[in-house]
This record gives sequence, structure tokens and C-alpha cells, in this order.
Amino acid sequence: MKKKLALSVITMLVVLSTQIKALAAPEVINTNGIDILFDSDYYAANNPDITELIGTEKDALLQHYILFGQYEGRLAYAPETKLPTQMDTNQYGNTMGNLYNDGFFVHDTADNSFYFYNVYENCVEKTDAITGNTSIIFNKPIFSLNYNNGTLYGTELTSDLEPGNLIAYDIATGNSTTLHAAPVRHSQLVNNELYFTNLNDRLLRKLNVETREETILTTQPVYYPVVYKNMVVFQLYSDNESLYVMPKDGGQMTKLNNYHSHFPLIYNDVVYYQSNENGVCRLRSINLDGTGDAELMTANFGNMNIYDGKYYFIRKDAPNKIYYIELSDNNHIIKELPLEASIRKSLNETYGANSIDVTSYSTIQFAGDHLLVMCREIIDGDKYVDEYIYAINTNDVIIIPEFCTSTQTAPSLANASKEEQALAVAQSIANSIPEGSDLERVRAAAEIVAEYCNKAIYTSADPDYRTAYGVLCKGVYTCAGSTRALGLVLECMGYRWTHANENMYTHQWCELVMDGQFGWADGMGGIADYGICPFQSGDVYQDANGWIYTTGF
Repeated sequence: MKKKLALSVITMLVVLSTQIKALAAPEVINTNGIDILFDSDYYAANNPDITELIGTEKDALLQHYILFGQYEGRLAYAPETKLPTQMDTNQYGNTMGNLYNDGFFVHDTADNSFYFYNVYENCVEKTDAITGNTSIIFNKPIFSLNYNNGTLYGTELTSDLEPGNLIAYDIATGNSTTLHAAPVRHSQLVNNELYFTNLNDRLLRKLNVETREETILTTQPVYYPVVYKNMVVFQLYSDNESLYVMPKDGGQMTKLNNYHSHFPLIYNDVVYYQSNENGVCRLRSINLDGTGDAELMTANFGNMNIYDGKYYFIRKDAPNKIYYIELSDNNHIIKELPLEASIRKSLNETYGANSIDVTSYSTIQFAGDHLLVMCREIIDGDKYVDEYIYAINTNDVIIIPEFCTSTQTAPSLANASKEEQALAVAQSIANSIPEGSDLERVRAAAEIVAEYCNKAIYTSADPDYRTAYGVLCKGVYTCAGSTRALGLVLECMGYRWTHANENMYTHQWCELVMDGQFGWADGMGGIADYGICPFQSGDVYQDANGWIYTTGF
């Protein structure tokens, strides 16, 4: 009686039709978020009682298997069949390799641009993948970034730069919305659902970004969750920090190994993870069913990521290089990514820099076929910290400019011109100047502009070297640019000024009235005083502390 009822239900489903396609030979079919292997020819040939009632129409057979056959013990394909590689049908906002590097970098494929959190400027920026043009879109620190259809999702840092709320930021309107009011880490957008851990209890959660429905998936604290296909892999802290797997919508947990396991990354159905055994750092791998445990290499490495069949990492004992191994290479020979040469070439062409030495890399993040790195370096004898976007296929490098906007209060500078961006920075500097005499305030402004110059590269080869934008936003300067940058700040402070020696091949500065007296201010040296600028006649200037300045600084 029960079987007849079930078959009558199937008959009605066939009449209603379906969108599901079931082709001959085992094929991965995704239905309701679950991947199913199904061979309609095999199912029909081995279940004549079913075909007698509903026929051999492929969709009907698949629906019968989904609703009844799998629970009655019927096989979906021949048990001796060699299974095809199962494709990952999920759409991700970011990869776990990026999120383990704090998730700064995502790709908008619609207009071929990148969004990333600039950790040194505490803002989110957008870079065109073709031109390299970069602008600030959100003047707040957000990491664990995910992107989908015009919206950024991620963790907003608190005022003391600790993880904060999970938020959504609408790029077009500049509006942000709190999705989860508690500190979170490792937010991973899969289709329309955000998976993350609440740092207060470390329980794994998922949140539907459309309905805002939130579900707690685990009852025990977990670390390093990574969603893959229809499952999620994580470290269970209470069980020797071992790896576990469970359905991505919750359910029974299955143990995979018994090692201290960190930073699991999944590629082609294999979990790659870091283990620390007796103080030795190893890269290990294991299949998703718990078989095939193997040690791939021993190396003291930290940041890691997987892209296009390669496992990239930074060695703690040699942080000035990025290394990788080919996952298909059974010998796991360690190779070096030739990145420094491309950085050196780009800096030389853009800024005229000659001597460039990278002292350390601090992140490895992929978006599309581009790699975002942050590194410390010595350029022509001076120390810098910079970000670069490296095209894996062409070896081209995009230099990320320094906007120096961490104190800005403007809600958004999306699509702003260079002049608008420079004005926003200048206004933020002006707003930070304390009360005092005119000379005290102008000196304070000059000192800040000089700090921008100290962080920038001196060059006349860059097209923006003469502008306030070059100094305040792009990180290039000359005395002409520093004068215009300081002049823009002075305008924001309410002062009128003139440009001494403008467009002349000699030193330049600002001239203005302070406290009722004629005076001058130099943005390159960070100095100001009453009277005629001593540089006018080739003299030097000595400040109250005894420091001596010439036009050679």
C-alpha cells in the first residue's frame, strides 16, 4: 500500500514536469544545494518495477530516486563505475585562503575591478584591473571581505582594530547595515549565505543575506571553517584540534584525522592543512572521506593560499620570498615565485626608483588571476610598506597608491576625481590642527605635509609629481607638489596664500599672512616662520631647536 502511494505521487510529479536534467552515465546534479551522482540508464535497467509504472523518462527517474529510491536502498549508478571529479557548484564571495590572510581582496567580475581593505590607511579601495586606477570607496576598516552584486560583506574593525560586527555595505549608496552584532571571523559568502564564527562562543553560524535568518550549526567551538560543495570542514578544538566534516546546513560531524590541524584549504576534493607536531611545522593532506593521509613537506611557513593547482606560502625563516609547490608534483619541489623582479621593474618605470629590496611579505591573496601582496621593502635606501597587485599570467604589477586617509570622515569617495580625493585628505588634515596662533597652526600643517613627503617617493617622472594629489594620495612628491599640498591644507584652514617660484626650476614654498605679519611655510621641510623666506636669497633656516634647513633637504 505504501509503495503504490509513493508511485502515484511520482506519477503526479511527472505530469507537473521538472527543470532537472539527468543524463546517461553518472553525472553530478545539484538539487536544493546538494550534489547527487545519478545514472538514469542504470537506474531504469535495475528497477523494472519503477519503470513499469512511470516509464523511463529521465527526470521522473531522478525524482523517484531523490524522494524514495535512496531511502529504499536503490543504487543511483553502477557500484563499479569510476566516478567523475565532482565540481564545486557553489558561488563564493571569497576563498578561505584569502580569509586566512584576513580576507582583504575580492574581485568584481562584472566591471573587472578589485576591492580590498588597505590595512595601512584603514579604508576600502577599488582598483581597475586594466588601468590600475584606484579610489577610496569606504573610509572604514573592513576585513574578511566578500563581494556579491554591488554589496560588500565583512567584519568591521573596532576603534582599537579588533574584530567587530558583521556588516553589509552597499557600494552605490554608501550605506552600511549590521547583520550580526557581535565580533566575528572568517565570514565566507556562499551563494546567499554567510558562514562565520562568533568570537564570543566560537560556534559556527550561517546567515541568509536576503531573509536575515540566522542558524547556529554547531554546539561546540570550531576554528578555521571552510565551506566546500555541500559540506563544511573545520577544526574541532576540543578533540586534539582535529579536522571534522559536516553537511553545510548542519548535522552529524565526522572526524577526518587526529593531528593538530590548522588552516585547512580544499582543492579537488583534497584537504591541505598545516600541522605542528613536536614543534615541527608540516604541510599535510587528506581526502574528504578521511583516507589518504600524507605529509607533503616540512617547512616553517605561515601565510598560505591555493590557486590553480599550486600551494603558495611564506617561510618564516625567509619572509622576503613567496614560495609554492605544484600539488600534482609527487616530489613537492619548493619553487620561488619571481615577484620581486616585477615589483622592481614597476617601481623603476613609475617612480624612477633604482635600488629595491623586499625585506618581507605579509600576505598572499588571490582574486581572479591576480595576486595581492603586502610587503616591506627598501627603496633607494629608505624603508617602505606597500601593497601590489601582481598578474600571475603576465607578471605585470599594479602599485597601490597611498591615500593617507585614515583620519578622514567623508562617508565615501567612490568615483571621486584626483582633485576631490586630495581635497578630502587636505580637509581631514585641516580638521586635525589644534587651536593656537596662526604661526603655530601653519607650522603644524607644514609638519604633517612633510610627513606625507617622508613616506612618499621623490620623483619628477610621475605625472602627478607637481600636484597635491601626488603628495597626499599617490605617494610621489617634489617641492612643487609639496607646496600645492600644503597650500590646499591652508585653504581648508581658511588662509589665503601665494606660490613662491611657481613653475620655476628652483625650490618652492607658500607665502601668506600669519598673525598680521608676512610669512612663509614650506611643506617639504615642515617649517614656517614670519618674514622673508631665507631660501629666497640662498640662505639656510635654523628653527628653535637648532635644526638647520637648506633647499637640499
